[in-house]
Amino acid sequence: MVVFYVASEVRLSSKYRVVIPQAVREKLGLCKGDTLIVDVDGDTIRLRKRPESFTDYGRGLHRDVWDGVDSKRYLSELRTEWELL
Repeated sequence: MVVFYVASEVRLSSKYRVVIPQAVREKLGLCKGDTLIVDVDGDTIRLRKRPESFTDYGRGLHRDVWDGVDSKRYLSELRTEWELL
């Protein structure tokens, strides 16, 4: 995976607005009216372009959690536990 990094400094306006630098807008294909997702992690703010489909965006995330697990057997056991409640 190639990481694109643009070192830029922006200033927060009196109305708490930030202008995204042109190079970043062009690289991400951002247009007026696009919706961005804002994530905060400690003292870091991350802006991401909102995906058209969160289902498609999240497909495959945490796949490694299920490595080596027989999902059908797992669900069967879980359903059996529910029936005992």
